[in-house]
Amino acid sequence: MTFLDALAAELSRAGSYNPRDEIAPAAVLWPDAAREWEPLLPRLRQRLTLLIFGDYAPVARSGPAAWLRCMVAGCLDDQQLPAGTPVLYLGGVSAHELRHVSDYPPALLPLAELRYRGALWATADGRDWSVAEFFTSPHGGLGITAVENAPTRQAMRDALDRLADLPLEQLQAEAPWKAADFQALLARDPTVRELAAPGESETLEFKATARWDLQTKNPSGVLPKLVIKTVAAFLNSHRGGTLLIGVMDDGTIRGLAEDYRAVNKERPNRDAYQLWLMGLLTSALGRQFTPCLRIAFEDVDGHDVCKVFVTPGPEPAYAQDDKNIEQFFVRSGNASVPITNVRQAVQYIRGRWSGL
Repeated sequence: MTFLDALAAELSRAGSYNPRDEIAPAAVLWPDAAREWEPLLPRLRQRLTLLIFGDYAPVARSGPAAWLRCMVAGCLDDQQLPAGTPVLYLGGVSAHELRHVSDYPPALLPLAELRYRGALWATADGRDWSVAEFFTSPHGGLGITAVENAPTRQAMRDALDRLADLPLEQLQAEAPWKAADFQALLARDPTVRELAAPGESETLEFKATARWDLQTKNPSGVLPKLVIKTVAAFLNSHRGGTLLIGVMDDGTIRGLAEDYRAVNKERPNRDAYQLWLMGLLTSALGRQFTPCLRIAFEDVDGHDVCKVFVTPGPEPAYAQDDKNIEQFFVRSGNASVPITNVRQAVQYIRGRWSGL
């Protein structure tokens, strides 16, 4: 079990109840005044029925309090939640603010009733769970020893995305954790096996090849467009993402030998492949996105894998679909999908790039 697995389990457990003498909570309220947990929201959406208090962006399951209340009630015909207790992430809202309904700011009032029909994920003394407290507390947290000082807490928050993938056994074995240990997580790229272990997600996608068609045994003109589409969706997301080329959908390492030859018969190597791939992406998406893209390679059991790290773009990125129609792609689960509804696209762009 990883840190992320444990976090998802605790959030689910907050909505547990005894069916013999209780009714199911309408929702789990997750206050986070400091917004410490925001980096993990895209990944938690794959594990929980997660709704986010914020700007209206239904594709990302985000919206104001009134919209959240309607989603919990199931009264929006075109937007229904899967079965299970929804978790409402309240970024910028503290558990203290939720205590007395009479003190709720107007923006939160539509959720006031859920304070009584729902459950609250908070510490035993009614405070927000911070990352550091969840890491160290034996009561509702992981119970892992860490140095108690400000630099360690800050480094822990900075490394949260990397920390999420570490097994609890490793965290316990390497305790006590200090600031330098968390900083070391940020200083190196995660390995292919570390990245691939959780499987494809909103921030991770596998592609066996980017140029060589495994079915026709010939170079493909379609596969590069799929790579462009994936990278565009990562650029348009709030978190970015990583594309692994040379990895099958099930996580099996295939390698890049065929792709190398399909890209450059004279120089079937990493350098030529990187040059081709970066040229493909910047030509299709625009050179303004070059600072958002980083390409690295790793030898895994004798097979090269290409890691494309993508940070969120400074403006919307557009890519062509299989019919050469330019579209705006976003991540939905472990897929890159177009937003074809103009109104929804505008709403997403306004939420993602507030200055536009």
